[in-house]
Amino acid sequence: MMYKKMRKPLTIFFSVILLLLSPLSSLAATSDIPFDSLAQAAIAIDADSGQIFYEKNSQEPLPIASMTKLISFYLILEAIHNGELSWDETMTINEHLYELSHNTELSNVFLAQNHHYTIEDLFDAAEKVSANAAIIALSERVAGSEVAFVDKMREKVEEWGIHDAYLISTSGINNEDARGQIYPGSGPNEENLMSARDMALVIYHLIHDFPEILDDTSQPTALFAEGTPEEVVLESTNAMLPGMAFETLGVQGLKTGTTELAGTNFAGLISRDQRRVITVVMHVEEYDEDTGKRFEETQNLMNYALDDWEQRPIVEPDAIYQEATTDYGTKPKVTLHYQKGPVYWLPKNQSVQTEFVPDEHKWTKNNTLKMPIQQSEVVGHAVIKLPGTAKETLFDQNESVSIPIYAGETIDSLPFLQKIVKKTQVFFQRLF
Repeated sequence: MMYKKMRKPLTIFFSVILLLLSPLSSLAATSDIPFDSLAQAAIAIDADSGQIFYEKNSQEPLPIASMTKLISFYLILEAIHNGELSWDETMTINEHLYELSHNTELSNVFLAQNHHYTIEDLFDAAEKVSANAAIIALSERVAGSEVAFVDKMREKVEEWGIHDAYLISTSGINNEDARGQIYPGSGPNEENLMSARDMALVIYHLIHDFPEILDDTSQPTALFAEGTPEEVVLESTNAMLPGMAFETLGVQGLKTGTTELAGTNFAGLISRDQRRVITVVMHVEEYDEDTGKRFEETQNLMNYALDDWEQRPIVEPDAIYQEATTDYGTKPKVTLHYQKGPVYWLPKNQSVQTEFVPDEHKWTKNNTLKMPIQQSEVVGHAVIKLPGTAKETLFDQNESVSIPIYAGETIDSLPFLQKIVKKTQVFFQRLF
């Protein structure tokens, strides 16, 4: 944390409302009041599928402050996995970072110029207390300079499909606090910008590519420079961890962020009942009015995603859709069924609207099913409109889902003479 200043020739539509009900979660009852976050921007997603549960102003790039470090963590872990860096190797601090580390208006661990710090120590300092000089030191070790590391950050987020982020530092501090060491072409009072949605995508990649990060971010403390005169216990800025003021069962991280421009921010992850949810809240309070509301808003967002949504098939496999009239079949009706549909996270007690789109080659102009028909033969599709944010993930958007509808049994056409008799009967019925 940093403190600073369907078809027209054949109109054969069937509509049905499927009430997909399920018991309420034991965690909390669902509410009839729509959820809304107090944050300027917010998002909650399923950490595995990327499906969006909630979003507010989630695509506007805003200052991200120290949440920036999640991108830096990714690149440092990548360097370690690639053999370019090891946890136990040591490094010293240059004069610029020594002075930066002693700026008490920024989040830091005081660093000494002649001390040999392990990569793990500096990583812990950046992860636990958002130490800015420590993350810059690591970035210089990996890329040769902070500017070169920022270039790697820009390349990485572009690789992930993030195109409107503005990255100019590895730490997230404002340029006015960088002691003259700023990214070429950036302004004197600028800082990193990214949308809540894109920050959620950063977290998605971080926890999937390097799940070991959670071994660190889930712990409330770490011992810095153990066994040396610089030894100190680092207490996480994440107040939702065990023993902290906003302790929340299942929270595994990840990162606070605070600057004058960014206000108070938090990128969170919760694992509960075999579910994982990523949340991001941005600019919840002003930086100098921090009462912990970012953590309260994160709790509310996590509870909404966990309590008001459930994972279930969009329709039950082989469920009956409805009956259809046969066109001179040996049976007058045939039952139509859904094929297996996809599984989605859906709001609890949410009804979904289904519209039938027939295969025009299988139906008559009188809306009867042509004979013969074979069991399991597909006769059309049910187009199911997805409600709310259930239609969207971080990676794609689907306004609806199409599920094949098939015949439940084989039915033959009436023999020729019987068909003539039947047609004659129908003719006179219509005549009189």
